[in-house]
Amino acid sequence: MKTESKQPIIQIHGNGYLIYFNENQVDDGYEYDTCEVSNSPIRREIIEAMIASRYTIGAEFAAINNKDSNPTGYAEYQAWRVICKGEATRAMEGL
Repeated sequence: MKTESKQPIIQIHGNGYLIYFNENQVDDGYEYDTCEVSNSPIRREIIEAMIASRYTIGAEFAAINNKDSNPTGYAEYQAWRVICKGEATRAMEGL
């Protein structure tokens, strides 16, 4: 998602929350990854939703199972997990 101004990290959305994370400043605003979580999310659920914003379950299994034949893909997946864990901690602070 691209916006001209910074977004709050969490917004009420329907019966849950919309979480903006992985903020990147671009020339004319900000870009975010987003995910939706339930009304009473726990950290694990937020992490899973954030990872799922980029990787399907099948893509996760592929990255893990092909670790030896595709170490770059595995490293990218692990780096994304680290980002998601940090962003989930930040999101929990905003609840």
